Amino acid sequence: MTLFEKSQSILLNISLFSALKANCAEETFLGPLRLKSLKLNYCLSGTIAEFDFLSRNNNNISSVFKKGTPVFVCHEEGAEIISECYFISLINGNISVLITDDKFRYLNLHSNYIIIPGLLHDALENLESLIKKREWEGMPGERILHFMHRSLEMPFPHLYSKPLKSVINENLNKEQKNAVGAALDDKFPLVAICGPPGTGKTHVVEEIIQQAIKLGKRILVCAASNLAVENIYNRLKDKSVVYLHSLNASLSENSLSENLYLYKKSEHMNTISKKQVIFCTLTSKLIHSFSTSGFKPDLTIIDEVAQAMECVTYPALLQAPRVVLVGDQNQLCAILRSPEAEKGGLGQSILEFLMKEFGKSFVLSLNIQYRMNEKIMRWWSSAQFYGSNLVAHATVAKQTLR
Repeated sequence: MTLFEKSQSILLNISLFSALKANCAEETFLGPLRLKSLKLNYCLSGTIAEFDFLSRNNNNISSVFKKGTPVFVCHEEGAEIISECYFISLINGNISVLITDDKFRYLNLHSNYIIIPGLLHDALENLESLIKKREWEGMPGERILHFMHRSLEMPFPHLYSKPLKSVINENLNKEQKNAVGAALDDKFPLVAICGPPGTGKTHVVEEIIQQAIKLGKRILVCAASNLAVENIYNRLKDKSVVYLHSLNASLSENSLSENLYLYKKSEHMNTISKKQVIFCTLTSKLIHSFSTSGFKPDLTIIDEVAQAMECVTYPALLQAPRVVLVGDQNQLCAILRSPEAEKGGLGQSILEFLMKEFGKSFVLSLNIQYRMNEKIMRWWSSAQFYGSNLVAHATVAKQTLR
């Protein structure tokens, strides 16, 4: 399935490029380009390829090509794909990408190239390997998969109302406190905390993490994007017990020699083993090193869960015996470029899958919003998307511009 999805995406990207080029929609690809240099990078376990534009353009590519975005490097003629890699930067007309396989050998200084959006299939390939080798058996989160697929009966927390013994953030409302309590209760292996924008989901996640730290628990915090991960990380005041893994941190070590890199890697693993909280994206390869680094989380938290494809969440779900999913069930899910893969179910988020299986029985809803006037709320969002269940908090209910 994953290989099929990849091949479909490649074919679709090639056909899209041909159509886009014909219609001069150059903001969706970069080129034509000429190779400038290749540099082996031990820290990133790959090769940095630098390209120059053959002709300058002023397109705004920031919405398509961001640091860490998967891309394809192709021959300009026929859009023949050479390698899938990762976009690093565009600075003063110089484009840098990271190539993690040996396909850099097919690049030369005399050919013209283009770069088009790719498909981040590393997570899918890792999952495929995990399933084929049955590596999931015996992992801490194996029971989570059994609960999800009904081979074990799952206890549901939807009516949870056990009061917290203490609260770090005194401003939390009753719904938020109940959500924190359920997330910390070992009786529930799987908890979903859902609510629209402005209901304080991030405050709840912050409270869960702080409370878990006080209890001596270890936590893995993931999301589909670096931005979502860093948003939570930046809210924590005490950074001494947490570790943030990001592409930016890796790129800052570009110039390391191999020996220094090996030393840094050993030091890095030692650091991870001592931390209570690890932050990373769902597709981070760091997740697959936990078994060797000594980091064994008691709880996995996945934020912005509606943006996370079901299949991409499995490696993170397997790391801990308990999982908390946080998000908005009405948020748009991750976008696939392959219609066939969409038909095959790969575009389904983990939240969408679970709600189809169990309804809202595993969900704790946050219905008090702190972002808009009650008339605006009732006029559209509450009635159209949330069953008229939203309530405007008193601090914003009557708020107007004058």
